[in-house]
Amino acid sequence: MNPSPEFRGLASDISHDIYKMMKRPDLYSENDLKDVLLTNDLKDAIALGEKRTHIQTLCLNRSLLAAAFPNQVAPIPAHYYLTTVRVKAGNPVILVLTSYESCRWLIEVEEGGEVAAVILGGGAPQEVDGTNAPVLYRSGVDPYYKRRVDEVIGPSWDINNKTYAQLETRVKAILGKSFTDFQGQRIPPQGGFTVKPNAK
Repeated sequence: MNPSPEFRGLASDISHDIYKMMKRPDLYSENDLKDVLLTNDLKDAIALGEKRTHIQTLCLNRSLLAAAFPNQVAPIPAHYYLTTVRVKAGNPVILVLTSYESCRWLIEVEEGGEVAAVILGGGAPQEVDGTNAPVLYRSGVDPYYKRRVDEVIGPSWDINNKTYAQLETRVKAILGKSFTDFQGQRIPPQGGFTVKPNAK
């Protein structure tokens, strides 16, 4: 039996409202959740207050919903808003990482590999972990969900789209050269991306 248009519309509205709710930095209320058992990790995230990044807020709110409604909301997935980038051995690389949605990029560098720098772009807050390389932040929204307008590098997943030309132009302005490898995906592949530099 196919759902009626009214049901599909209601489901869409609920999904949209939950999506907006997940972004709220003030979602947590001690009075509303006084009977919910909070783990130490949740308490630490709540205690961050205004120091909490947007992605940390998304993870906190998702975990709070799971704690408050354990029979309705599944526990937070292990790779929630996380995409892994594995860098193989070879010449040092500069990673240009962009996403339409918020993303926490986890860099894993194989022995013999090196990340010289990271450029973060996109249309939503981005974060990077796993590397001490210099990071140039160029997303249109900062990690705390504040709009940026200066030197923004937008995302692109399709080399044949005009957004790719804009991305390439802005990267060239910084690096003086284009990409040696482009891995555009509408949805990050399971297991993340693998970067294979030229041999040293």
